[in-house]
Amino acid sequence: MYKFPIVFNNYLDSNLKNTEFYSGLFYKDIIIVEGISDKEALKTISEYFENTVYIFAANGKAWIPFYVKLFLKLGKNVIAITDVDKENNRHSAALTQILDSISELKHIQHNPDMETEYDIDVEAISKLLGMSNSIRKRNRGWLKQIAAYYYFKVQGNWHKLKDKIFEQNEIYDFE
Repeated sequence: MYKFPIVFNNYLDSNLKNTEFYSGLFYKDIIIVEGISDKEALKTISEYFENTVYIFAANGKAWIPFYVKLFLKLGKNVIAITDVDKENNRHSAALTQILDSISELKHIQHNPDMETEYDIDVEAISKLLGMSNSIRKRNRGWLKQIAAYYYFKVQGNWHKLKDKIFEQNEIYDFE
């Protein structure tokens, strides 16, 4: 990052200096997720959280430790939800190790990722919604977001996510 300060400055301008981050300051409990598809999934069970819970998308696993430490310094209760990712990914393993070393943090993982853990068939959902092959190939992140919403909200599989989050919720009582 220090070699390319413009990348870090762009990230700060896009993420830290936006209303989504500042909205989280008004909540007692923060759930940090990797991206927007994870956030969409959690929004389907948000009615089970108290009004003190805010779901924050870090826009990438690499930024989660930064936000975890920042929100903890601000006195927030924090849960981080990440993907295990591929076993041979040293970067991901290092980030997991960092998160697991933070004693005040509850770290929940999807193995290897949310779509696989819950058996979300992104391709089948995209076909069901009438998306063309070119749209499916070009917009993978957007497709994952729509598939997560469809799977958990429309198909009614929200209870699987709720069970995963609350069964491992030993530190905080978000219910």
